[in-house]
Amino acid sequence: MKLQPPRLREDHLPRPRLLEVLLNAVPSHRLTLLSAPAGAGKTTLLAALPAALPAADFAWLSLDAGDDAPASLLLGLAGALERGAPGCSARVQAALDALAGAPRRVAGVLANALLEAPALLRVLVLDDLHVLTSPAALEVLEVLLERLPPTVHVVAAARHAPPLPLARLRARSELAELRLEDLRFTPAEAEVLLNGRLALGLSPEALGALEQRTGGWAAALRLLAAGLARLPSAEARAQALARFAAPGATAGVPAAQMDAVFALLAEEVLGHEPPEVQDFLLRSAILEELTPGLCEAVTGHAHAGPLLQELSRRNLLLSAEEQPPGGGPAMQAVGPVYRLHALLSDFLRHRLAQLHPEQVPQLHRRAAAAHPWAVRAVGHLLRAGDGEPAAALLEREAPALFSQGLLETLGALLEALPGEVRARHPRLLHFLGVHAWSRSDFPRAAALLQAARKGFETAGDAPGQGEALVQLSIVHQTRGDFAQAGALLEQAWALPLSPRSLAQLHMGRGYLALGRDAFAEAVTEVQAALDVAEASGDAGALHICAMQLRATFLPAPGAVALLERFRGMCARAPAPVVTACAESHAMVLHLVRAELGEAHAAAVRALAASERLGAPAWLQVDTGVLASALLALHGDNAAADRGLAEHALLVEHFDEWRAGMFYVHARVRLAQGRLPEARALVARIGGPGAREWPVAPAARAMLAGALALAEGQVAEAVRHAREAVALQGRTPLSLVFGDARALLARAQLEAGRGAEALHALEAALTAHAALGIPGLLCLEGPGLLPVLRLALERGTPAPGAELLAGALAPLGARRGVAVPDTGLALTARELEVLRLVAGGLGNQEVATALGVSLPTVKTHVARLLSKLGAASRTEAAARARALHLL
Repeated sequence: MKLQPPRLREDHLPRPRLLEVLLNAVPSHRLTLLSAPAGAGKTTLLAALPAALPAADFAWLSLDAGDDAPASLLLGLAGALERGAPGCSARVQAALDALAGAPRRVAGVLANALLEAPALLRVLVLDDLHVLTSPAALEVLEVLLERLPPTVHVVAAARHAPPLPLARLRARSELAELRLEDLRFTPAEAEVLLNGRLALGLSPEALGALEQRTGGWAAALRLLAAGLARLPSAEARAQALARFAAPGATAGVPAAQMDAVFALLAEEVLGHEPPEVQDFLLRSAILEELTPGLCEAVTGHAHAGPLLQELSRRNLLLSAEEQPPGGGPAMQAVGPVYRLHALLSDFLRHRLAQLHPEQVPQLHRRAAAAHPWAVRAVGHLLRAGDGEPAAALLEREAPALFSQGLLETLGALLEALPGEVRARHPRLLHFLGVHAWSRSDFPRAAALLQAARKGFETAGDAPGQGEALVQLSIVHQTRGDFAQAGALLEQAWALPLSPRSLAQLHMGRGYLALGRDAFAEAVTEVQAALDVAEASGDAGALHICAMQLRATFLPAPGAVALLERFRGMCARAPAPVVTACAESHAMVLHLVRAELGEAHAAAVRALAASERLGAPAWLQVDTGVLASALLALHGDNAAADRGLAEHALLVEHFDEWRAGMFYVHARVRLAQGRLPEARALVARIGGPGAREWPVAPAARAMLAGALALAEGQVAEAVRHAREAVALQGRTPLSLVFGDARALLARAQLEAGRGAEALHALEAALTAHAALGIPGLLCLEGPGLLPVLRLALERGTPAPGAELLAGALAPLGARRGVAVPDTGLALTARELEVLRLVAGGLGNQEVATALGVSLPTVKTHVARLLSKLGAASRTEAAARARALHLL
């Protein structure tokens, strides 16, 4: 069996991705090395290679401990190569007899035998190369690699990189390498195996959980999948996976399968390690990240750094990593950071609890005392059962974690504290209330903040009382209870406040003023909040301003200057949350100046920054929605959908903001041409709520008009737009969602009333120019271009028309086309209809294909005929072809 590849199992899963990599690598490299731990699928992949490369002559040698002697290795190599180079075994044996003690020269004899063999593409596969450890055996292999003829290529599999001159081979481009990260099962491969081959019927979420927990490790994936296959139903499998997905969890998967995984880890991964290495890993496994200093503090091993490097080289650890998210400066000076494979970590912790349960609390206390990052230190104290010390440390570190944007992390630690311990710390109750608010759990947020307020009062902590009152006000304001929100802020005003609370109080007052359309007062309050943050230099105050200074203020005169000022403050005090908000503000500022290319780039950066912070709700309100609108405007629909994903969840919790949120969400869908989805969103808005922001009626009317216009119901669009204009006149704050006059201008032009369209457009442009936000009208999209061009053609005094037309023209060119010599343009939807009509489809067939109503299609066709100057569908198609519109 040493000279034959193992037979592939009947349930073998082909991996064309990796085979393609090998097929490209092998013929062009002297050595192709697969380096990964046991069970990664190396041997199986190599066993599939001969069938994938039938033109090559394959030789196979499965190495074992006996091959670590030079003579045995040379005879094994010659035996493997005998079929392709007849007589080489006899020549090697003769050379060994004559040149005893000179294995290098015998290796040269073998290389010469290969030079004299037919010049075929020959592949020598060496499995389990890691068993070669003696310098003499490795020297034989090194000589052979140096002297191989160019037609012979070595493919080797090892658990770790062998001590061969790999750097020299890399420098010559003679080495191709596949490591653990390459051999892992990708999510797509895991789906083929689990749902395709094994027909487990797992959901995408379950597949992701299983793939993540196993790290794509082939052996573990197969063993766990076998256990899942024995469960009686898809529901049982889903429940097992949900338990298994939790870090440290092994419950939920059949015990026999977990035992098999653990046995594989014990025997194949750790079994060959010296006792001191096993002991080092056993005690280090309590750590999330392994660093030299932490491992030394926990295990007492004096040479932890070199040992970690060696274990990493031998694939017992994952590679050195980036610093953990949120680790900050505390984690940046600790040296390289390593991480154990999730299943190996589970196994070691399980074994530690079995063998040395009395040591576990003490090991966690050592880790807590040595850890440079408070988040990890608190976690270790909790696992040691030291609730009160954990609470004290968390109380000290909570403001910094909040300012770093780690509210979800902070919330998880707070939830992990014993309830009776948490109740003794009002500041921790306060932050848990903030966390509940950020997750839209408003009743719990109010209860926690009330408890915090009482705790501060009992302790005689007046600043703490003020802080709780201010945050409680934000909860009531979010729910639309503006009277109660204002009353709470007035109570807080009478108390001594920290800079953070004072900044939050001013921002809260600013929003309440916005709700009354008291714009001057709103701007004054925001200026006061920025003054507090700037004068105090308090990171928490800047954080509050970053969170709450959003595009909502744009209808207020002077809002653009506030955003500009805040961007300057952000540049002087960079922090993750502040940086993310600064990108969002940059996006807004570019947009209001009609700098759409720059706004689009900033939107991409803002979304990325938001995702790095876990997409917090307050950042999603602006970034997720406005960025998605900009991305959709540029046709970047996949990214727009990702940006809306979190926002879609928010909508379900913000009943008081439902109309406004559905408006912006639905407008993105309209920009994408996804009318059925937009229609469904409009249907879900419903009528006025008991408590809602004053902008809601105007938002509802504007959305109804935009949908009617998209569906070709022009008269209905005009009616809704006029209603929206009247409502917006009473609530100017609703301008942040869009200008109803711009919508009316578009609808009037579609109705053939150009003069009225220009009148509405001029009013919208004048208002936006006065506020310094002309580019905000770009969110109307290329549909606004025909009215803008008409205004420019007729010389209408519409300020900003040329600026907007120039900004939207490139987008319009992608979405629609001009009809030559008419001054008219076909919209993207009209082009879709035209292509289908020209293809011979009837009205009902077009309606079915586009998911719209039959009357809508008839309206589109009528407009097409009018714009193309055609009397029939056939003539319209012929004219469109003649004008190169199709």
